[in-house]
Amino acid sequence: MPPAKRQKKTRNSDVSQADSPKSGADSSKTNMNDRETLGEISGNDGVNHQSPNQSEKDKSDDTKADPKPHDYICIHRPFFDAKNEGFRGKEMETDDIVDEIYQPGFDAEKKRGIFKAPPSEHKDHKWIMMWDAFLKDDLLGRKAKYCDPDNFDAYQRIAENDDADGSKELTGLLGCALLTALSAIDQAGELKPDSRFLDLALVISEYLDASHDLPDYGIEGECVAWRKEAVVLFKKGKLDPKKALWGTAGLLKKLESPSNWSTDEMDDNSGEEEDKENQKTSSGKKRKRETQSKVKEEKDPWQWDKKFKACKKKAGKTFGGEKYDITKFTRAERAREAFDGKDPLADLPIQALKDNLLDC
Repeated sequence: MPPAKRQKKTRNSDVSQADSPKSGADSSKTNMNDRETLGEISGNDGVNHQSPNQSEKDKSDDTKADPKPHDYICIHRPFFDAKNEGFRGKEMETDDIVDEIYQPGFDAEKKRGIFKAPPSEHKDHKWIMMWDAFLKDDLLGRKAKYCDPDNFDAYQRIAENDDADGSKELTGLLGCALLTALSAIDQAGELKPDSRFLDLALVISEYLDASHDLPDYGIEGECVAWRKEAVVLFKKGKLDPKKALWGTAGLLKKLESPSNWSTDEMDDNSGEEEDKENQKTSSGKKRKRETQSKVKEEKDPWQWDKKFKACKKKAGKTFGGEKYDITKFTRAERAREAFDGKDPLADLPIQALKDNLLDC
């Protein structure tokens, strides 16, 4: 029997999800309702970090109009990127990363008034994001504290359990979404260093950083073959690795001709043979595309529509949506799904849950 795959660690934790400490129900409720904690973000590493979002929002001028949904804003460097630099680059401990890398950088950015400023005012600052995407990320980040079973005495039975094949399928679908978007951007003539999509390098590097070691955790084979194509498009656009996540130059080199299989699978060369076959098929498709007339915008070169519909059909009604968002359940529904028969969000006003007014 082959050895078990390693368990993927989260970006904000130096331990796996299975090993992360559990919080009791009373302490989690205290944290979620204690206003003194609302200006902090807490990772599974046990370190509290001041939230750039909250601290800057509190000081912002309420009379100043918000950016338009697709306007870019400057944001603070995410902690996971500083952590990557500290762990991978310098083998530092978490506390040292906070003290020597993250906090000094955050303080300097705060002094310059980085948060929410237009990128045109800070052209040397690479951390940018569309306003609409920032709001969505901010909301989902706050809601996660109320939906994460780790915050309560017992896990909820409502967790969505993907099997290995389902995880692989979703990984492949995410990669297909990236390639489809980049192809559309390329067809529009915007896959270039001075693109109006200012965060191209950051977005692509996010995908590469999140997927570079997936084969070692059992997410392997065709479902991660898109990484090589993402590298091709990064280089085609002549994008600057220095404007991407820390370590992107190394990831580009590693994933230029990656194995899509774990080292365990490579022992019998089965994965290597499939890689060669996939590369042959990919090369054939590339030659075919090159001999055709210019791909029209309505074409779907990565078969996104077909793959998405197939995945959605297989998943049925459980695909996407708010089915597993317990903040949208009634109190009776949450109590029924909890192991202890009690609503874990009983202390929160119903209207606040309905309006997504969580830690605002």
